[in-house]
Amino acid sequence: MKNTTKENDWDDFERGESENSISFAEIVHIVKKLLPYIIICGFIGVVLAWFYYKSQEPQYVINSKILIKDDQGKASGAMAGADMFKEMGLFSGASSVDNELEIITTYSILDKVVNDLQLNVKIKKNQFFNSKEKKTYQTPWDVKIISYKNNAFDDNLSYNYNLFTKDGKLWYINEDKKIFVSENKPTSFDFGVLVFEKKSTQVTPDGEWSLEVQKPSQTVENYSQAITPSIPNKNTSIITLEMKSPNPARGKMVMNKLIDTYIREGVKDNNSINDSTLFFINDRLRDVEGELQDVEVAIQNFKQKNDLTNIDDQVKLLLDIYKDNSQKSLDAEVQLNVITSLENHLRSGNTHVIPASLLTQDASLSGIINQYNLLVVQKEKLAKSATPENPLVKSLNSQLSSLRNELLGSISTTRRSYATVAGQLRSEANQNLSKVRQMPLQERQFLDISRQQAIKQELYLFLLKKREETELGKSSTLSNTRVIDYARVSDKPVAPRGIIILSIGMLLGAILPFLVYFIRQKSNLKLKTKKELNNHNKIPIIGEIGHQEGTAIFEVKNNPRSPLAEQFRILRTNLHFYQNKDKGTCLMLTSSMPGEGKTFISINLAATLAANKQVKVLLIGMDLRKPKLASELGLANKKGFTNYAINDATLDEVIYDLDGFSNLKVMPSGPIPPNPSELLMSKECEEMFNLLRERFDFIVIDCPPTVVTDYQIISNYCDISLYSVRVNYTNLKQVEMANEIYRTNKLPRMNLVINDFIPEKYDSYNSGYYSQYGYYETEEEVKKKWWEKFFKS
Repeated sequence: MKNTTKENDWDDFERGESENSISFAEIVHIVKKLLPYIIICGFIGVVLAWFYYKSQEPQYVINSKILIKDDQGKASGAMAGADMFKEMGLFSGASSVDNELEIITTYSILDKVVNDLQLNVKIKKNQFFNSKEKKTYQTPWDVKIISYKNNAFDDNLSYNYNLFTKDGKLWYINEDKKIFVSENKPTSFDFGVLVFEKKSTQVTPDGEWSLEVQKPSQTVENYSQAITPSIPNKNTSIITLEMKSPNPARGKMVMNKLIDTYIREGVKDNNSINDSTLFFINDRLRDVEGELQDVEVAIQNFKQKNDLTNIDDQVKLLLDIYKDNSQKSLDAEVQLNVITSLENHLRSGNTHVIPASLLTQDASLSGIINQYNLLVVQKEKLAKSATPENPLVKSLNSQLSSLRNELLGSISTTRRSYATVAGQLRSEANQNLSKVRQMPLQERQFLDISRQQAIKQELYLFLLKKREETELGKSSTLSNTRVIDYARVSDKPVAPRGIIILSIGMLLGAILPFLVYFIRQKSNLKLKTKKELNNHNKIPIIGEIGHQEGTAIFEVKNNPRSPLAEQFRILRTNLHFYQNKDKGTCLMLTSSMPGEGKTFISINLAATLAANKQVKVLLIGMDLRKPKLASELGLANKKGFTNYAINDATLDEVIYDLDGFSNLKVMPSGPIPPNPSELLMSKECEEMFNLLRERFDFIVIDCPPTVVTDYQIISNYCDISLYSVRVNYTNLKQVEMANEIYRTNKLPRMNLVINDFIPEKYDSYNSGYYSQYGYYETEEEVKKKWWEKFFKS
């Protein structure tokens, strides 16, 4: 039944072992203990944070806002309000704020900004805490890059030079060489050629500067990460640009240049249809102009050859009749020529837009061409921010292919229609020409040449008119972007924030002692506090022995008013509950390993028991392998238990008196035997304990640790077993081994004795328990200052 109860208790202990909460009292105790270190580390943290704060450059925020207009705003300005330009087919694709959000900080736009402003060149004034970048117009020079050397940035992403001025002259250090810089003249550096242009309004002060020339692509990447575009509200088409910079003037200049470049590129993109139309018209004008010149030369040669100056009235009459048919045939031939040119242009695989404005008489075909042009523009727009594998690009390519086939079919149908009309008109013209056959051959030849001249001239004038219209539309094209706010700089720096940095420094400094403390606590596996012992122990605790200052072996005898002596008295009181009434009580002290205070506790416990003059106490040293009790008491060369066990001495011969004690006797272990376990199991040993129980009230045995089997043999002769654990010495794993001994009943009435604890470290709840009564305070402790008592408690 006893074993079952102990098993149940052990299961409860296993379930509660994981509970490890820290109480408020423990936290207060830790804070009081670490308070001096917290103050010192907090102060050091503030000092280091102040140095860090002074080493940082002030950061200003630059903001700007732009509005992305709707589809009507993206079209060219002239055709947005004029019907005569609608036929030109110059409408742009649909607007997308998300696309513009990505485009505005793309590499191509930022690369133009960096190259135009030469942002990869920086000059800083060297100072004690930091090197502050000066505004462009505050430096004594304007630095311009003339050229880069080939492969200049293959090995280095940036070049840094130390500049210094003395007596108005500029020098730079390159590989420990001092090189003079001629102002306003090209100077060769490792990466290329620079020019330092002296500002007439600035006086060059003596001092040290630093020049940094970064790889342009790296500068573009830095600004791409520094500039943050965002859409503050999804219900609007407003894009907000934000950037932090230590140089507010430079940052403002970069932001405004970025907006201007973005707008310029947007206008250029919106004019792509106009540019394609002009390219097509100019190409056709060159061909038609050459053909018209050939016809005019043929007419001139014909008249000169045939000496023709005037035409007969009869010819005039026939020509009047022919004129009406010729005009209609002329219109049909012009449209047929345009249709043929467009078909050839489309079949050539050219991906440029198609000028729908040339087909003024076919609205349905113009509509298809407009759809085709819109898809071409959308594809070119999307190609700036997407790859060819993008699903949207593939979708547009598919739609373009489908429309191209549909367009070729419509053009083919229209061409046949115009060919039919032209054929009918040509048939009517042939009927009129049959009447002219009676005229002289020269007049009929002149009529053919004149007809060719009229066709070419009409086509030439038509193309000239369309070119002027396209040029006018291009000049009036507007951007789809409206600048709401150009770059604005914050009045005060947003970083670094001194109060926050100093607060963080102080907080980190204050946390450091706690961090070190808890790391040491977690890395130290030895028993440190009573709470740790409670979390790992199920053995009843019968006594707690505090830390002893000094090396006196008889502490209870030398200082009977000390807290340590009182702790042994408490232990003695607790042992009386286990005392046998009819015979002597035998108790043993053991531990997990040497050095845990078994001998010290045995001696002082025996002396405390012997303080009662009516009680007879015997102290036995039973550590036969590494005896220590005899040497502590000055009995190292005396006979002891070993001599009695081998019948070399009688029982009275191995029991000695102890100076200062009339009722305390000592039996040393004697010489170290070769077979200690066999001696302890001998019949002589059993008889000895039976005799001793008759003669003494208490028998205190200093046993070997549990690393050897001797302790289990000795436990067979004992009534009580005390297991010693030492604070900051005993490993928690060894406490668990003691728990296993207790759980398996290997020792009789096993109890735990805690040794060498310091109250303020071992138990935060009762740290002042043993010194709170004036009975235990020394005169020096009474005179202590209140803050000394505060930190001690």
